[in-house]
Amino acid sequence: VMSYGFAVCQPMIGVDDSAIGRYFSDGLGPIMGRFGYFLLNKICPVAEYTPFITDFIGVLFLMLGATLWCLVWEKAMGRKLSVMAATCFSCVMISCPMISEVFIYYLHNGVCMCYCLSALLVLYFMEAFEEKGRARVHKFIIALAILWISNSFVEAFTIVFLMAIVMSWVLQCISKVRKITLKAVISEGLTAGGLLAVSIVLRTITIE
Repeated sequence: VMSYGFAVCQPMIGVDDSAIGRYFSDGLGPIMGRFGYFLLNKICPVAEYTPFITDFIGVLFLMLGATLWCLVWEKAMGRKLSVMAATCFSCVMISCPMISEVFIYYLHNGVCMCYCLSALLVLYFMEAFEEKGRARVHKFIIALAILWISNSFVEAFTIVFLMAIVMSWVLQCISKVRKITLKAVISEGLTAGGLLAVSIVLRTITIE
């Protein structure tokens, strides 16, 4: 957290920081397929604030995202994480160079917010298989909406979603929460693929 405080407070800008208005206001974001922050700017004019403010809020979202991902792993293992385990995971997560690069080289594009959204997405996806009937459908619809929104910011979070499902299977096997059968893998894998396909279609329609 202290390292992010240092990075965010530095008086440096990237090549895209100087053209932030083109992404957030002029419509370059939607042309790239990333309409999330363009719509966000219509609701809350984040492009009018200084880079420090948006980056600072981004760090707060990143910290919240680490907490939510701890909840994901707790659900997968069927027990609470120890303070040491949660602390170690959170430190590794917020120290990822791919995340820090967002703050140093170009404008904050919703990456940290998407870590929160992707954690919620995985939680709803896992909970959907514990429900039946309309409750299951409602969970999947919410998961689809979250996936669509996160992809509207950064499309790479589809990989985060898929890897989280695989990691949840591994943790469930290690913790013996349930037996992961081939049928379960195929069922959940096809469902995840279906959600991704529908979200891509929705994203394409929205861009058009």
